[in-house]
Amino acid sequence: MKDKIIDIIAESIGIDREDLDITADLDIEYDMDSTEKADLARILEKEFKIEIERSSKDTWNTASDIISFIQDIAGH
Repeated sequence: MKDKIIDIIAESIGIDREDLDITADLDIEYDMDSTEKADLARILEKEFKIEIERSSKDTWNTASDIISFIQDIAGH
């Protein structure tokens, strides 16, 4: 699951998977704004058949945060 999440995040940012630093701040390092995070959330919802609360995206500072969140909510 982690690898799939990383692939989705990297694709959303527009970089190669190998270039994604999962500990880097998404806003600062990758210039990811709230609209892009909302788009990413929609993709993740479809891929993992989950529902993501709007406020949950506010806690997504790094790719690692997203990975942990999705794994927790999806029960993995």
